[in-house]
This record gives sequence, structure tokens and C-alpha cells, in this order.
Amino acid sequence: MRLIANKATSETLEAAIAKLERSSYSKGKKAKIQTVMEMSSFGEVYCQYFLADDPQEFRASLEENVQFRQEALEYGIDLNKLAQNREDPGILITIEKEGEKPRRNFTGWLHELYQIRDDVLNDITNAIKQVGAGIEDYDTTQLAREMQEGGVNQEAGNNPHFDQITGGWDYDAHLYTIPELAKHLEFAIEGGLEEARKPLQKILRTYKEIFKNPYLNDIEQAHKEDSLTVDYVDNMFGQKTEFFAAELQDRIQRLLLEFINAIKFTEEVPSLRKFEDQAENLYTHFEEYVDKHKVIASRMKNVTEARYTVQLEQLLPDDVIFGNDGGCCIAVGQNDLGNGEAVPFYQLDQGTLIFGIYQHVGTRKPRRVGMVLSFITVDDEDDPILLTNSYELSESWNPLQDEEFSRLVEHITSYLGDFAHRAGCKRITLGTHNYNTAINYAGRVQTEKAEPKELMKLPDLEDTPVFYSEVLTEDGFSNNQVAYVV
Repeated sequence: MRLIANKATSETLEAAIAKLERSSYSKGKKAKIQTVMEMSSFGEVYCQYFLADDPQEFRASLEENVQFRQEALEYGIDLNKLAQNREDPGILITIEKEGEKPRRNFTGWLHELYQIRDDVLNDITNAIKQVGAGIEDYDTTQLAREMQEGGVNQEAGNNPHFDQITGGWDYDAHLYTIPELAKHLEFAIEGGLEEARKPLQKILRTYKEIFKNPYLNDIEQAHKEDSLTVDYVDNMFGQKTEFFAAELQDRIQRLLLEFINAIKFTEEVPSLRKFEDQAENLYTHFEEYVDKHKVIASRMKNVTEARYTVQLEQLLPDDVIFGNDGGCCIAVGQNDLGNGEAVPFYQLDQGTLIFGIYQHVGTRKPRRVGMVLSFITVDDEDDPILLTNSYELSESWNPLQDEEFSRLVEHITSYLGDFAHRAGCKRITLGTHNYNTAINYAGRVQTEKAEPKELMKLPDLEDTPVFYSEVLTEDGFSNNQVAYVV
């Protein structure tokens, strides 16, 4: 069987739900598992996984995982150590209540918003300059002579705007002299290029209009001055923070819709898909912010310290809530999946590793309060690299001050580095998006930016399944938001 995106068939779904109903799981857990069965694009393979007598054997038998193990061995990865947890003695962290303040990565999301805006504005500006490149500098007299003689310059004929400029002309019906035809061509080229640029100029105006807002103007100025901090946002907006987030969320959505509407007229901006993914992801974060303003879990109110450990998760079919425990956007709701629709892929793909971050308080049972989504990749020198998407730590269960967060991030990074090296990986990487706890609280962790497409996820598939990631492109290569730990 293959690990591909197919919704569950009615027959498979019915059998899986019947088995689920016979289980002793809690009502809430059953509801989340059933949501994955019914709504995930990987529903068929997940239901088969859930129904299997031996889930781990089923996982190992998937074609993609057979290929992964073959490639991993070729690149020098120790499969046994890759599948084994390494015991972590842990780190003792002081718990200090942050209180009701903007959520930890809120300012990072604002930085990300402006980074997206700046990147796309640059792309559009460059596209406007490039429209008609290669035709506006033509010698129109020479082009007119070739047309009159019945031929068309090959370079001109290949230009995407050539048909728009000259389409519909009936040369046989007009006895133009060469100077007359050249003049017509000159007017047509100028008019054609102007028409070709109009949609792009409309997009540019749209962006500028959307960002004209007193709230956004102040935030943008702080962003430019590098003074956009949690304290700045808290002091500036006070009790208006939630209103501001809702306003910003609405503007991000408007910006995205306006961009898509405008882009329908042209294909001159290749970054559309990248921007759409980034904006939708950012939209999810802001939406989550508005719905879940920072609240400390009641069981943490009297806690003064906790020991944190990291472990490799041996994911079984019933563990669909690692995203929930980390408080991140791949969480599974009772009737909603969102980015969590790829949870079965993360569970089943042997080239994907999930690390749980556990909190130990006194004699209580250890609680998973965070997670790290990571991928086995190779770089352009064929060295294995552990690529980490982000460190996700629940807001409500981890009320830590910045210094303690930095200590925890350093500990997690150290654990992952040791795990990766034992398994044969040469280095590890961090996602560098602005709202990533790992990069925001990296402390003494030094990083070095990786080039786009420098890393390739294993296995190397011709038809890589589409799954949510902030560090990989749809074809399985690293994007421009990755940095090596040095």
C-alpha cells in the first residue's frame, strides 16, 4: 500500500469507526480520532493503519517507507538508532507566571506579516519592470520589414506579449509602407505593454491601500526601528490587543483575496503560491490568537519549577493530538482539522520524526506540553541532515520568562543534535520563520542560513504527497526559511 492522499472509502471508514467505538478511549479522544478518519485527505491509509493487527508492521510495509529505508542506508543513516529513543536526564526550569499579555510569538507574527508584504511587493515591482522585456527594445523598422516580407522574428514570436500586441492584424488587407508599419508597431508595443502592466500595477496599489491603517502604520514603524517587542505591543494597545488582532486578521484575509483576484489577469508573479501558503498559515496563527488569548492552565498556578525532557515519539494510530499538546496549528479538533489534516502522514512517514517535550512536576504523571516536527533530509553534498520545522510549546502549560525559554530551547536543541549525530546525521537545522519559538528564543544557539533547495527530504519521490510544513516546499526541498545550528 502507498502513503498517498486518498479520502477513506465508505467501507474502510465504517470498519474503522466500528473498531473505534469498541475501544476504551475517552469520548473526547474518540471524537478526535474519528475526525481524522472522516476528514483527512490521508483518511484511507490512516483507517487501514488503525485497523491493522500490527500497526508498526503495516507502517513499515508502505512503499514509500521501503524506499526511505533503502535511501537512508545509502546515505549512512543508522535505522536502528533513528527509531530508538535516547533517554534524556532533562533540565530543571523555573516557572514564572507571565500573566495576561500578548501571546509569546505575537510580535513574530507581525514581523512575518511585513516580511511577506515586502517580499511580494519586491516581486511585483520586478515583474512590472520585466513585462515586455525583450520586445520593447526591438528595432520596429526591422520588425516591420520582416512582417511585410511574411516572416516574424523568432524572438519576437516567442515573447508572451507578441500576440497581444499584434493579434488580429490582417497584413494582406493593408498596404503599409515600412515606415507606416513601423509606426503602427511602435504604438501597438507601447499600448500592449501598458495593458500588460495594468494588472500588476493594480496589485501594487491594492497592497499599499490595504496597509494604510493607523494601527498598522505604528506597528510598521516599530518594525522598521526594531522596537516591535511584546512589551511594545502590550503597552501600546493594552486591552485593545484582541481587537487589534481581529482587525489585522481581517486585513490579512482581504489582502490575500485582493491579491488572488488581481493575479487572475496575469501569470507574471511566480511567488503567488508561496505567498498564498505563507498568508494562510499566518492567518491561522492570528485566528488562533483571537480565539485563545493567553491563559495559564489552572494546574500550573502554584507550580514554581518543573523538569523538562525530550523523547522520540513512537506514534501509534491513536496518538493524533501531538499538535494539540504543543498548542500549534496541526491540532485536531472534534469537527475540524485545518493543517492537522496531514497528521496521518506525520504518523506513517518514516522520514518524519516527532519529538515530544514533557513536563515533570513533582509526583504527577509526565505531561506532553510541546513537540518538534522534523524531517530526515540530505544536503547538496549528500550528507544526512535533521531538518526541524519548529519547536512548539503550549502557551498555557509553559508560563516561562524569556531567560527560561532560552534555556529550554538550548536543551531541546542539544538533545536533537545528539540524537541526530548518533543516527548518522551530520547537522541539524531550525526553521527561521518569525513565529518559531526555537529561533525567537535561541539564546546562545548559533545559526547559519541555508540556501533554498539545499536540503531534500527522504525518500526522494516523483510524486511527493502534499503535507503541511513551514520549512519544505511541495516538492520536498527546503525553502528559504531554514538555518543550520553551528
